[in-house]
Amino acid sequence: MKSDGVSWVGVAKVAGATGGAVALASVAASFGIAWYFARVLLTPEREKPENTTVLEVGADTITLRLDAETAVRGNYGLWLDGGRTHVRVGDILEIDPKARRVVRSWCGSTSAPPRPDPPAGPATSSSAIRPGRSACPRAT
Repeated sequence: MKSDGVSWVGVAKVAGATGGAVALASVAASFGIAWYFARVLLTPEREKPENTTVLEVGADTITLRLDAETAVRGNYGLWLDGGRTHVRVGDILEIDPKARRVVRSWCGSTSAPPRPDPPAGPATSSSAIRPGRSACPRAT
């Protein structure tokens, strides 16, 4: 059927092709955005910020400077020495808000035991705390 020289079949084909292209572009954009955010959220940082201070290290405890990250319950990984050593810390054993200290169980490390940071100046050997699944063996 023709009306004023316009083929409705042709218009339908163009509209269908345009709609399909828009849908395909939307799907591709969605996958691209999802891929980007998955990489940002799941890929570890190459540079680990030096932002956690180790105050003392005991036989099975580690004392850290109290801050928003070190006071969170759970088992965590603590990167030391610019990312060369990974220490697993466990449950909070004691918090002293006045002294700004938190004592946590020390579950182990990938190499030598951690060293306390120098008493003066910024932390130079410790790094970001990351949540993890590795837990210290719990006494039953």
